[in-house]
Amino acid sequence: MTNVPVDPLAIIELTNLKASGKLEELAKHPALSMKQEWAVWLAGNKDSAIRQFLAQNHSIVKLGGIVEVLADDRDPYVRAALASNPALESRPDTIKNLCADEESWVRRSLANNPVVMNFPDIVETLSNDRRFHVRSALAHNLEIGRHEKIMARLAIDHTSDVRFALSNNPVVTNFPDIVETLSNDKDVWVCDSLVNDPNILKYPHVVQRMIKRLVSDKDPDIRSSIAVNPILMQCPEAIEILIRDPDPNVRYELLQNPNIGSYPHILKRLALDKEPLSTSTIYEQPPVSRAPTI
Repeated sequence: MTNVPVDPLAIIELTNLKASGKLEELAKHPALSMKQEWAVWLAGNKDSAIRQFLAQNHSIVKLGGIVEVLADDRDPYVRAALASNPALESRPDTIKNLCADEESWVRRSLANNPVVMNFPDIVETLSNDRRFHVRSALAHNLEIGRHEKIMARLAIDHTSDVRFALSNNPVVTNFPDIVETLSNDKDVWVCDSLVNDPNILKYPHVVQRMIKRLVSDKDPDIRSSIAVNPILMQCPEAIEILIRDPDPNVRYELLQNPNIGSYPHILKRLALDKEPLSTSTIYEQPPVSRAPTI
């Protein structure tokens, strides 16, 4: 066991929690490492929820043997909880073992953990995992930008869920080549996801192309999604297309666009729509100033 400084007040708190049977709070307590024997006791508790709380406790990595016991726990949810613990950075052997866990939800939890990005071999293994939800978790990890080559591979993954997860990651807009790839994805929902990131405005030519594609899509849900997106206002000709959309629900979503108040002539045309689009929305929509905020 690593020598852990003892805080008398923390010991009192731990003692009171144990005495009162508040085992969840005890398992989560940041000073639990001061009482290794109690951590060992909790690791053997028959209630898997208690063991999950223990596995997420950052302080357990200071205790010899506890991490290994939890990594071999019979319950995959306990192992998954451990895989999500950012303090695992100091336990590379445990990370390697969890990466090879037979239960994909454990590997998915590890792929979500930002500290995994400090281990290139593990990132490489997870990016090739046979289960798409593991690769999706890696694609959505906010630290994936540290591995641009792997991002590029995920951007062309054969499963659209993985590409969709990557398009939802805010770090993507820092990589022009990845943006270009995702903006041309064959799955239109990937494109729709990407255009929802405000930082995509750094790529005006990409924005114009994606908006034109989305407003012309055969799926009214896609057209509704872009109709309500503030970024639509970057492409006036797309607004004109949506005003004439054959689906009244799409035109209604256009009314809900937070920037539509800046276009009174559009509101006037929608007010004359032959199908009910909630006229109260038309007249209650406050105008949005185009002036920059100072």
